[in-house]
Amino acid sequence: MKIDYSCARDVLLTLEECLALEELPGTNGGFQYNCVELSDLYEAEKLKKYDRMVVAYTLMMLHEAEYIDANVIDADNAILRIRCNDITYEGHKFLDSVRSETVWKELLKKGAKAGLSFTFEILKEAAAAYISSKL
Repeated sequence: MKIDYSCARDVLLTLEECLALEELPGTNGGFQYNCVELSDLYEAEKLKKYDRMVVAYTLMMLHEAEYIDANVIDADNAILRIRCNDITYEGHKFLDSVRSETVWKELLKKGAKAGLSFTFEILKEAAAAYISSKL
């Protein structure tokens, strides 16, 4: 299966909106993560355009790339549950580089025109170069 980088961007944007630290009552300033389950992501407006399998695979790839902190529960080659705890620092750096819709569309357009394949690293570097050229 191929990584859908548009889905990866949309998953990170969605997680950024959904994940939060919440204060734990009675702990004198302690916090806990507000985690997001894979099943919740299927219902997110930004992700409804993607097949459920694509969203699940994208989460697995974001986890492997260490862009998200997640607990993956699988058995017998089946994904039973994915629980997203947070976006990592590397995940935030990637997201910040491709957050702008203008930058994202330009990267995809130029990549398609040149017949290029992407990786997370290439997208992050290309976005940084594009942004730098505009400053």
